[in-house]
Amino acid sequence: MTYINDFNIIINIQVWYRHNRLVNLANDDRVWREDFRAWLKEQGCEIDPGPGNNRLLRNGLGFAPGYDQLRFEDDRDATVFILRWS
Repeated sequence: MTYINDFNIIINIQVWYRHNRLVNLANDDRVWREDFRAWLKEQGCEIDPGPGNNRLLRNGLGFAPGYDQLRFEDDRDATVFILRWS
């Protein structure tokens, strides 16, 4: 299992997502969160909130930068993800 908490990668994916995927979605952050998680899942990634992070203020995509991490079951998916979003 691999975890990524690199701030630059996390910002890159959120900026790309907001500029390229939100255009086709309803103006509803619940829809955005579900689609963002599905989009990450397609890349072999899940958001790991970590222990005790239930009460953090999250952005419209359901992510708390600096606290949440990206989790990968397969190290190869993590490597491709890092190379793509660095």
